[in-house]
Amino acid sequence: MMRQTYFIFRSFFVGVALVLILSISTPTQNRITVAGTVVDDSGKPVKGATIFFYQDASECNGCHDQVFPLSWSGNDGEFFLDDRVSTRLGWLYIFAPFSSTEHWPLAESVIELKLRRFPEFRGIPVKSQGSEGAIDLGMVKANIVNVPFSIDLRKLFKSNKDGLEELSSFKISVRYKGVTVWDKLMIDARFIKRDIGEVKLALPVGKWKLDFWASDLRHNRKPIKRSIVANLHLGTADIHYPKPLN
Repeated sequence: MMRQTYFIFRSFFVGVALVLILSISTPTQNRITVAGTVVDDSGKPVKGATIFFYQDASECNGCHDQVFPLSWSGNDGEFFLDDRVSTRLGWLYIFAPFSSTEHWPLAESVIELKLRRFPEFRGIPVKSQGSEGAIDLGMVKANIVNVPFSIDLRKLFKSNKDGLEELSSFKISVRYKGVTVWDKLMIDARFIKRDIGEVKLALPVGKWKLDFWASDLRHNRKPIKRSIVANLHLGTADIHYPKPLN
């Protein structure tokens, strides 16, 4: 009887210990509930804006960086998101509508690619509010606005009369305020119009330094590097090309 009682108490204490360990090691789940209406500069509702919550590991103990793709604004610009996260403070990102089929929106990965260190790309701070109520942001503008623009590769690299067929691959590095946020990323051939030497890109409003590398893989030649500066504003793009190649 004593031996049976011993095993019962031993099992009980082991179970309590496991519960305590799990409660310490598992991050507390907090509720993030946010609502609002996305509007443009004139106050009109914006349909199709992408809204998601970013959980920053530096803001919580034992959790990991995580992006929650949660919501899109409807016809009336309204959105609503509700999720359980491991942090009490996160960042809400609202991307203005953008057609990824027409351009190459590099900045869709802005959260994962170092730009969030800059205040202008940090998003809207959101704190968990417990089990009741929702954060109503009211009317809010998109905090990330991509500007589509085109680069004329013929102004950067020598080409024959038929275009850029002798150059078989292109890579790009992008810098913002001296920080490299994309490093030698291969440009998908689908976004290059070789017959006119054009590549379509998109980045948020701001001043960007772009480095291009063109390679002729068939002849194993050293890649050619050329750089441009792109000043992007709402609706306009001012591209500064280097001096023409001889």
